[in-house]
Amino acid sequence: MKLSKIYSNCPKKFRTVTFNEGLNVVLGRIKDVKAREKDTHNLGETLFAQVIDFCLLKKRDPGLFLFKNDQFEEFVFFLEIETHSGEYVTVRRSVSEASKGALKKHKRPGQDYSELAENKWDHWNLPFDKAKEVLDGILDLTVLKPWSFRQAVSYSLRSQRDYDEPFKLAKFAGSHSEWKPFLSHILGFNGKTVARGYELEELISKIESEEKSLIARTSGVAAAQASSVHQRPRPVP
Repeated sequence: MKLSKIYSNCPKKFRTVTFNEGLNVVLGRIKDVKAREKDTHNLGETLFAQVIDFCLLKKRDPGLFLFKNDQFEEFVFFLEIETHSGEYVTVRRSVSEASKGALKKHKRPGQDYSELAENKWDHWNLPFDKAKEVLDGILDLTVLKPWSFRQAVSYSLRSQRDYDEPFKLAKFAGSHSEWKPFLSHILGFNGKTVARGYELEELISKIESEEKSLIARTSGVAAAQASSVHQRPRPVP
């Protein structure tokens, strides 16, 4: 799976980017001389990665800059991807209809489908989850199974916070079961066994919690019964 090209229906506002073979560098440059003394770490590199992630069918996030106001509603993004079979698939995703996605397979790179008619797409405006399922099938990354391509994308497109730890991403702030099984899998271990281990841990924790609750309840009943016996009037001899 390789990124081939990304473009939009607004080429004057979002210029077409064609990815090269090998290493690609996103370079931010300040053209305004008066602004050169400002912070040089906010030039749009992260936003560009977020657009790619959006095209790769990331779940709609209200905090994403595309949805914070209506100035991006007109945008439709297109991401061309080379599959490991040597063919290509273009993903179409609209900001105004972020819950849907369209897909088209093709054999040649460098296509422009920004004005392609609806009936020319292989899959037009599929519901979000279905679009992910179909794209996962087209990419056919069997090495990741039973996980989808989205798990690998999370490690490939990182924010600055995702470099605090080498393996644990910022979004995995909760249970280790969300990321360790997949990571074990891609490192050559049996990820299913690791996942099952966490399932058993969760089950044991649940049983122990129920046990404590039962002990507390039965202890309360026993104490109440003992108190009742102690307070019962004795017969007068």
